[in-house]
Amino acid sequence: MNNNITEDYCSPKVSSLLEEKGMARGAWLVPTQALAIKWIRENFNIWYSIGMQSKDYFTLTIYRNNPDITIIYNDKGFKTSEEAINAALLYTLKHLI
Repeated sequence: MNNNITEDYCSPKVSSLLEEKGMARGAWLVPTQALAIKWIRENFNIWYSIGMQSKDYFTLTIYRNNPDITIIYNDKGFKTSEEAINAALLYTLKHLI
């Protein structure tokens, strides 16, 4: 059993873009991926689905709910779910917000 699980933090580029797009900096220096996902979902109605095809092959889908649920981006081939989440956050911040 793996009990050495930690929070995953946003990359420096994602952190910078979050602040640029209006995410207020709290007591943290770098936000977690979970906090960034929640901020984007609550403020822009954008959410993510990360799928696992095999142990080291992940996919991502980005959705927008306005008012219908629309798939706005798909990608695949990520080695970890965290890599897929970082790619989703980067795409969102560069192209959708």
